[in-house]
Amino acid sequence: MEKSQLDAFENVPFYVWAKDDAGVYLWANKRMDEYAGTRVAGKTDYDISAPDVAASLQADDKIVAQTDTVHTFNEQVDDPKRGRVTLSVCKYPGELDGKRCVFGVSFFVETS
Repeated sequence: MEKSQLDAFENVPFYVWAKDDAGVYLWANKRMDEYAGTRVAGKTDYDISAPDVAASLQADDKIVAQTDTVHTFNEQVDDPKRGRVTLSVCKYPGELDGKRCVFGVSFFVETS
């Protein structure tokens, strides 16, 4: 897959991204950038999340990369307005611009 093929995901109401094996975001949609408050591409989870959150997110990425299969997770992240919240995440292995990566799609799990 090429980055230009991801344009269709720029404005969807989900967080969509691709990270390389080192955990660096190769691409992220506008919603990810808005959530993080910065351009996410080129950064790692440690640049945009608390260390405990980043470690957990990257551990899940490694499961996907090592097993080379699709996985779903409930991941905890910090939301500036709501505190610690849960994301439902589907992560899957792939290739972006010739580089092995983990793709992800996620959304907030609303609890009452």
